[in-house]
Amino acid sequence: MYEDEIQLSLRAEVIALRRRIETLEAVLDVGRATASSASLRDLHGVVSRLARSNTRLPVDDLLKFARTVETFDERNWVRAKFETSEPMPWIDFLRVLVRHRGVGGHYRDRAEAHLREVVINLLELEGYGRIDPDEFLGLGDAREECVASFLGGL
Repeated sequence: MYEDEIQLSLRAEVIALRRRIETLEAVLDVGRATASSASLRDLHGVVSRLARSNTRLPVDDLLKFARTVETFDERNWVRAKFETSEPMPWIDFLRVLVRHRGVGGHYRDRAEAHLREVVINLLELEGYGRIDPDEFLGLGDAREECVASFLGGL
């Protein structure tokens, strides 16, 4: 009986925390994106093509892209994984952000930091074990090869 009590308490706590987070998001106007399956696949396709090209986005487009990336949380990426049949649908989004380092100021930087945090959570959820954020933050610098090989290439 005691275990049932603990599980019920934990569920109640999760529900209460979710409600508090939703309230904070509403007050701060930082809600998370919910896209249709078709628009999610379309967005993924456009970003994948962009990541494979050497195209650099104009600053205004980069800022819109960064804001969009920042609205995607773990739930969006899990959904994207199944909608796009890609094991890591976020990787091209990260490639585009990395390519544009030094452009877009704190909006781009904040979007990259957000995506990295979300990806660490996703990798841990998928059973990769505890990921050291410092290792993952090395992506794009001298440790890029090590981290990229862990992630299957970047």
